[in-house]
Amino acid sequence: MHVSVCITSYQRPQLLREAVLSCLSQSAPPLEILIGDDSPDHCCVATARELEQTDRRVEFIRNQPALGKGRNIDMLLRRTRGDQVVLLHDDDYLLPGALERLVREFRNHPQIAAAFGPQLWVDHFGTPNAAATEELNRTYLRTPDRQGILSNPGKSALTGQFPNDGYMVDGALARRVGFYDHGSRGIGGDYRFAWNLARSQRPFFLLGEPVSAYRWTNDSMSSRGTDTSSFQVVRFILEEVADPALLADPEVYRWVSRLIKPAIFQAATLGQWKTGLRWYSSKFHRRSILTPAGGRRLMRLLAACLREIRPAAST
Repeated sequence: MHVSVCITSYQRPQLLREAVLSCLSQSAPPLEILIGDDSPDHCCVATARELEQTDRRVEFIRNQPALGKGRNIDMLLRRTRGDQVVLLHDDDYLLPGALERLVREFRNHPQIAAAFGPQLWVDHFGTPNAAATEELNRTYLRTPDRQGILSNPGKSALTGQFPNDGYMVDGALARRVGFYDHGSRGIGGDYRFAWNLARSQRPFFLLGEPVSAYRWTNDSMSSRGTDTSSFQVVRFILEEVADPALLADPEVYRWVSRLIKPAIFQAATLGQWKTGLRWYSSKFHRRSILTPAGGRRLMRLLAACLREIRPAAST
């Protein structure tokens, strides 16, 4: 089996180097490593060219203009030639033996669409944190008791059990599905990609041990206060997928009920107060309506409503 690795890059040349070297040092080396760089400057070019000269399997593509995350991943996926494809962001990296272990599951279970493991949480400098690792994988249902064939891939997709990177997918399926949906109303690319893979009716496989490291960088989106991911994910699950059977699943229900709280705040920030009010009164938020936090969410939505009404009333 031949494996293609796709790496997205943005203004982090040193971390990009670490990500690429983690792939080149695998016991089962990849067929190719494709780098899609969205940096607005040349900061990653020298590092990438050096890596290209070091190993011919590395190919660097500088996107001018930048494609954005979804289009960048889609571009890389469609250029791959491997039987399997692995996606990696430049701030994360593969653990030793990762490709060999992932390929082994595809050989043992040829019916699967994707394989992934728990993620090792590391800080900006690459130092692992055992407590954060345990919390991360417990939150996203990547625990040892769930190891093996995941016969409900839709549930895996909608609960975020399918990770944002470090996974291996069937190459032909990934190229057919693609990552970027030009008709999409929101972001949610990771969830949408996992959902589209799940719609193939082929199961996923969860390994028992981590195969990749998830790095919490100092410039993470959420640390800058610009995160709207909960809004995008809740809108995707409730308004695009809208699968009654999956929404009735207890774990999917708990996951949406958890995400809908920050999603309502984000809806107000985005001016989507009508959507926020609809979610506010939904079964996923009903138990929180009479709490102090529920009251703050309602006030935030009403304030967004007034901001929209006042300019209209003055014209």
